[in-house]
Amino acid sequence: MCAESGAGVYEAITAGLTDDWRETWVFFNVADVESSYPFADALFNEIVDRSGPEIEVFDAWDPVARELEIAETGSYDYDSRDYLAANGLGVIDYDDRDSSEFRNYWLYMPQFRILDQNDFVTTMAVFLVLFIFIALICFAAVIVIAFTRCMTIALTNARVYDDLRHLGAPSRYLFRSVKGQVSKVFLVPAIVGTGVIAAFYLMIMYFNDNRFTPGEFAGMAACGAVITALSAVLYGVYRLTRRSVCRLLGIRSR
Repeated sequence: MCAESGAGVYEAITAGLTDDWRETWVFFNVADVESSYPFADALFNEIVDRSGPEIEVFDAWDPVARELEIAETGSYDYDSRDYLAANGLGVIDYDDRDSSEFRNYWLYMPQFRILDQNDFVTTMAVFLVLFIFIALICFAAVIVIAFTRCMTIALTNARVYDDLRHLGAPSRYLFRSVKGQVSKVFLVPAIVGTGVIAAFYLMIMYFNDNRFTPGEFAGMAACGAVITALSAVLYGVYRLTRRSVCRLLGIRSR
């Protein structure tokens, strides 16, 4: 009964609409998704080749908003390619169908699971490379700053450690003191920074839809693996720095 009433309401709302105000959704129930890539790729290119200039539009383009804005101001911003380019928005061009801007921001971009899975790296390559580049710079900066800070502490306190040695302080005590100072420089910022960012990431994943999806669990597992790998590298640098400080101060390291 509900389905029938819903259909009736839909018919009443859409009565008299022209094809300009209608959209047709087509779904393919593919038996073997992994083998459907050639079909999906060919269909995607066929759709783009047969698409006219009237739908060569950015995904924020809206026909209702367009009519209202044209009635008020005589123009619509998202019709202007110059406006899109000037404001850093995606300029849709059928000749750039393999670009990330086209794949992400074409309003009528067809969705194929097999294409999304196989072409993800290609589509997002610019963003991935930029992210990795910035991450490497930041990580290298952290290592250099921490190492330099530790060596500065060693040079500043060299006389203090020398006095302690002459006063009879055992090597175990001196090593424990050095270890405490170096660990604070490395481990405290690393633990706090990693914990805060990881908690923020978990909050984003959860509050997006108030649940964790299987894909989000996979993403969190991947992030956990990255955190583990980077933590191991940072710990190795910490051990190397601690050994260098001990050598500079003439303290037997362990």
